[in-house]
Amino acid sequence: MELPTHVRYRVRVTFFAQSWPQACTASARGLLVCWFLTSCTAAGGDLAPADDAGGAGETTGEGPPERCLEAIPSPILVPAGPFTMGCDSFGEELPCYNDEQPAHLVTLDTFRIDATEVTVGSYRECVAAGACKEPADVSNADCNYPHPQRVHRPVNCVTWSDAVAFCAFAGGRLPTEAEWEKAARGDDERIFAWGNEPPTCDHANFSGCSPSSMAVGCHPAGLSAYGAHDMAGNVAEYVSDWFDNTWYSRSPADNPVGPKSGEHRGARGGSYYDFNHFQRATFRGGHDPSDTPFDYIGFRCAYE
Repeated sequence: MELPTHVRYRVRVTFFAQSWPQACTASARGLLVCWFLTSCTAAGGDLAPADDAGGAGETTGEGPPERCLEAIPSPILVPAGPFTMGCDSFGEELPCYNDEQPAHLVTLDTFRIDATEVTVGSYRECVAAGACKEPADVSNADCNYPHPQRVHRPVNCVTWSDAVAFCAFAGGRLPTEAEWEKAARGDDERIFAWGNEPPTCDHANFSGCSPSSMAVGCHPAGLSAYGAHDMAGNVAEYVSDWFDNTWYSRSPADNPVGPKSGEHRGARGGSYYDFNHFQRATFRGGHDPSDTPFDYIGFRCAYE
């Protein structure tokens, strides 16, 4: 998201992600996006101007691509079996929204899922092969595709259909909501992908950690139950299901694939400008599946 120059700052304060700021605006996602400005200094925060390229760990001009992993790991295996999907309550400290209720037992077949979000580099290979379209609108500075230094960041500013096309090219498909949540949460009803410990910038890239997305795999402390990276923060991720905020009350118990139709497609996982409670493994969102791309949404693929 592009901000006026005089308010584009990188916040280097981990606890600010859990504090209410003084200036907020509504985001395209319908959430509050809050800019931590003079209140950071008053609380002892360290503010530094964000670089023009819009990236944490990235410099302007020529230079090597930023990266955190030597190589993208192979897709991870998620074993067959039951897990608890959704929530009823996490206590007074964290919300459990109506569309995440009720908690219910779901049984899935074995599947594999990408260990990381799909990167710009991988998506470029699909474009070069003629199986994917280049992102239509990359004027937003936080869109990663046009920037040579960002090949290891998640591809964003793509549509749901673009994500479907890439996964088909890779021999897979988008995961269902249930598959995504099990890969993130495991079978022990944890709140976050890494467990029940409240999020810090060691776990994930979320509001107050970086002004934009980062290279995949930069937060090993946030690995999921089965070893997937960045299932909280960085970018949210498209899933195959249509989104329905009452679906859990009638969802099948075995291998649910979501409603037959709808107006919005699901996306899971918090993004780089979402607050800490949106990083919960049960958090759900619905987004326009048309040609409207978002800089805070990417995807990963699943495989039989």
